[in-house]
Amino acid sequence: MESISKQEIDHVDKLEPLEGTPSEHSLAVNPAAPKDDTRRSLEIGTPLVQGGPAGIFIAFVLWSTTILASNNCLAEMVVWMPISSPFIRFIDRFVDPALGFCAGWVYFLAQATALPFEIVAFNLLLRYWTDKIPVEAMSTALILIYILLNFFAVKFYGESEFWLAMGKVILMAGLIAFTFFAMIGVNPLHDRFGFRNWKPENVSGAPFAEYITTGPLGHFHGFAACVIQAALIIIGPDYVAIAAGEAKDPRKTMPRAFATTVHRLGSFYILGALCVGTLLPYNDPDLVKSVTDPEPGVGSSPFVIAMHRLNIKVLPDIVNALVLTSVFSAGNTYFYIGSRTLFGLALEGKAPKFLAKCNKKGVPVYTVAVMVLFSLLSFMQASEKGTVVLNWLLNLLSSAGILVRAFTSLAYIRFYKALKIQGKDRNQLPYRSRLQPFLGYYSMIAMIFIVIVYQYPLFLKGRWNTSTFIFSYGVFVIVPVLYLGWKWWKKTKSGGTLKEPRLLKRESRQSNVELTNWEKSAEVDQPHSANHTQRKLKNRHIQLIGIGGTIGTALFVQIGASLTKGGPGSLFLAFTIWCTFIMAVNNCLSEMVSWMPIPSPFIRYADHFVDPALGFAAGINFFVFEAALIPYEIVAFNVVLKFWTDKIPLAAVICFVMVTYAFLNLFAVKYYGESEFWLALGKAILATGLIIFTFITMVGGNPHKDVYGFRYWDPSSVSGAPFAEYIHEGNLGRFLGFLACLISASFTIAGPDYVAMTAGEAQMPRKVLPTAFNSVFYRLTTFFVLGSLCVGIVVPYNDPDLLRAISDARPGAGASPYTIAMNRLGIPVLPHIVNALVLSAVYSAGNSYVYCASRTLYGLALEGKMPRFLTRCTGRGVPIYCVGITLAISALAFLQLSQSASIVLTWFINLVTASQLLNYATIAFTYSRFYSALKKQEISRDSLPHKSFWQPFSA
Repeated sequence: MESISKQEIDHVDKLEPLEGTPSEHSLAVNPAAPKDDTRRSLEIGTPLVQGGPAGIFIAFVLWSTTILASNNCLAEMVVWMPISSPFIRFIDRFVDPALGFCAGWVYFLAQATALPFEIVAFNLLLRYWTDKIPVEAMSTALILIYILLNFFAVKFYGESEFWLAMGKVILMAGLIAFTFFAMIGVNPLHDRFGFRNWKPENVSGAPFAEYITTGPLGHFHGFAACVIQAALIIIGPDYVAIAAGEAKDPRKTMPRAFATTVHRLGSFYILGALCVGTLLPYNDPDLVKSVTDPEPGVGSSPFVIAMHRLNIKVLPDIVNALVLTSVFSAGNTYFYIGSRTLFGLALEGKAPKFLAKCNKKGVPVYTVAVMVLFSLLSFMQASEKGTVVLNWLLNLLSSAGILVRAFTSLAYIRFYKALKIQGKDRNQLPYRSRLQPFLGYYSMIAMIFIVIVYQYPLFLKGRWNTSTFIFSYGVFVIVPVLYLGWKWWKKTKSGGTLKEPRLLKRESRQSNVELTNWEKSAEVDQPHSANHTQRKLKNRHIQLIGIGGTIGTALFVQIGASLTKGGPGSLFLAFTIWCTFIMAVNNCLSEMVSWMPIPSPFIRYADHFVDPALGFAAGINFFVFEAALIPYEIVAFNVVLKFWTDKIPLAAVICFVMVTYAFLNLFAVKYYGESEFWLALGKAILATGLIIFTFITMVGGNPHKDVYGFRYWDPSSVSGAPFAEYIHEGNLGRFLGFLACLISASFTIAGPDYVAMTAGEAQMPRKVLPTAFNSVFYRLTTFFVLGSLCVGIVVPYNDPDLLRAISDARPGAGASPYTIAMNRLGIPVLPHIVNALVLSAVYSAGNSYVYCASRTLYGLALEGKMPRFLTRCTGRGVPIYCVGITLAISALAFLQLSQSASIVLTWFINLVTASQLLNYATIAFTYSRFYSALKKQEISRDSLPHKSFWQPFSA
């Protein structure tokens, strides 16, 4: 049986990740963050009520030793062979393939069913503040974010989980610190309660509570209940192990990650259990009520109850916010772990083979898609019966994770024996754990015992419940059926071997793509000369240029006009739909530009693949479009300034902007790249800040404490919402409103052409450009889709102030829906910050137009479609004559000085407005010819530096 692929072994030998790259800091922090069942971590007051402070503390200490034993077993095997879904495949290899099949599917189902529950828990936590946010809307948003973080390179999951896990660490450390300071008297009541709640003279029956019955037997039941709760709350190191196949330098980073388990258990779980029993007496009336009738969010947490008791008003909201991130992180983790477990099963032939396929970034896209389907179960919370079914499903697999960890310990015992029988010294392993094989036996027996006694109170007199029994012990039916079924079907034999696969030698991979004469003329890697542009733009420059090129003032200001025409529903749908068109254009352009990163690429591709006449027309069209927008942006800069004052002369503003554009574009391209990097960063901060502003204010984080949620989408609150009528009444009017929003989106959302224009001056273009093009999806989703959603949330589409601002053409951010919302909520400072960042966005847009227009003209000259002298460059690689002509056209901004002449400028702008759409159509048509040429010449697209998806359908 070939359990481990050659590719995996090759990567382990080279200490490289398979494709994704969770970094060392991701692995270091992730295990430190408690990976717990959210419901039970919030209800940690339950074991305190059942067992008392001493019962919960001893139980958590005892179970931590079991987890530490399991950690030692897993660490030794995973560091020896850091592969995908390791412990599942170790059970297969060292025990029995049938048990591996059984453990894998049980573990996968446990993770997959926990995912929708975390989405439900997220909604419950929000209810601590408000219940006005639709459950369906929030569930949809969470699922989309999980898709975003998991469908792409694993480094995005690793980075997101790093920061989310930091929030968990801060929360746990903060609660422990809060307990210490509060118990020594640093609280509003100055009450030095110390360990008062542990003393029987202060709290009757402390420190051990009676549960089910009285006396010593009641104390035992209380302690047993705490141990069972600890087993469900304290999760083992399997979350670290599952990342082994995608970790950088696994045999270096994984031992450190496993070592943090000791600190995690001691710092968070043991100290946490101690703190809970210190803050409140186990028989506190509010605590007992929270167990029998739990409040939403952290209202049932012993920490929050103690904060209310001590008259601390702010901390509960902070705790709820951090727990909210904790729940989000838990769902994110279940999404990742579930997909990787299913991927490991597919690699072993225990799931359909197509699930083992990965994209170029090493993401198992089909298994991720399966997790998306499971996440949809969260919508069952919309009905009462659906919620009951969801809880049954979760309870059915609650103990499955513990059982799989017991199987992992069994796998280690077999691994240990195989080493001994075959005469292999454990000192030769990359990592050796201590006290083996005793810890293996201890953890296996303890975990199996807990699974058996999980619901032992059911068997006591008068406590029987059939449905609870079925869903608590159903795993004892599922496991034998899976195990015996696979064993019968595949006729597997137990008794794995320790035959470590041969480590493959490192092989150099060389591209088999032959360069044509035209490719060679592109000078991708050739030295610079005085008559050519130079490759001075770095990766970070290109990434931010791509952001700066796509985000304009329309996203922040003019988008309000679209909202009034179509309403929030039409605006959101229109922007989402148009983003798919831009993504399709991006797919076309990315493949061609990565293959041939030359100056003015898509202009010259039209010449090369379609017709020189089309290349000429497309080039002139794009140049005129970009050049005409420069004076428009200069005038817009002056208009934004009028938000503060109208005393600055227009001519002075125009001269200032033109001179700075000349400075940034007439010298080395690195100055343009550096300036655009910081200007685009300002745009990204503005867009992100406004999205955060929307979320915080909609849940009540505003001076008026107004929890407005999706109020302006509700027709009972806003007449005609969420789809407005435009021009006509009824359905035709709503359709025209949607059409108006779609047209607005087509002019607001810029495409990837700004990234493409940097191709001739990018360093390492065939490495950098694919990454830049891939990030287009995140920009579209984050800034435009979420941005259009936010605008419809902060103000109603028929808001009188918004309509008045549009009709009066208020300067700067005065007509922005965000500014109107800020003024209404009594937030005085933010409008000025928004206007300042809009000012930088306008300046950045003009700067980009100067660069793109000059490079387009340069590309036309290289193709012989413009005078030859325009191809001349300075010693720094700047096409100086092209930049000079572009800056000369920008002088049209002076037309604004005369009222009659300004009308001519407006006509000129309107004349070229649709040029951008024609440009996109040209790109798509050019790609279709490029695709056909590859097919006819029998050139595989897999040989290209970058291969886009869904082609030629995207084109």
